[in-house]
Amino acid sequence: MTRRASGSAATRRRPLARVALLAIPGGILVGAQFGVSYSLVSTVPDLLLDPTWLGGTGSVGLALFGAMIGAGVGVLLGLGVGGFTAGVLALSWSTRLPAPAVAGLGSSAIVVAAIALDIVAFGVHPETLLLALTASTGGVAGVILLTWVAGLRPHDYEDVLRARERASAPG
Repeated sequence: MTRRASGSAATRRRPLARVALLAIPGGILVGAQFGVSYSLVSTVPDLLLDPTWLGGTGSVGLALFGAMIGAGVGVLLGLGVGGFTAGVLALSWSTRLPAPAVAGLGSSAIVVAAIALDIVAFGVHPETLLLALTASTGGVAGVILLTWVAGLRPHDYEDVLRARERASAPG
């Protein structure tokens, strides 16, 4: 019987730490995306409804500059959220928690870190808190994906193939 088939050795293996580190670029990407989205939501309505060429306050330059600033701020906040989440995932895997518990802790880490950084950076405003919660949904999906990826092991499948070869061998 192979180690994979027995189940006990497979459940004791820890996922690789580099899988947890994938939460950092994921946080940066989600943060930049939502930073740009928030700035465009704030500036484009004035651009469309009250443009400068008609004497209003909406400007293409302001919308583009706001998008660049939003991307930068989003990258920094996403780096913080992703780093905290990567630490929680690595710690959870090092204690050999089951995958559903790791996914739950990682998802909680994303939501808590996003809201905490949002409050520290911008204060308590409903629109920024809603933005942090919306961005957290993408992060939770990322944690679930990372938890699944961490459970995959190429050598586990090699063990299964060897067992099949032995079982089908004559003699």
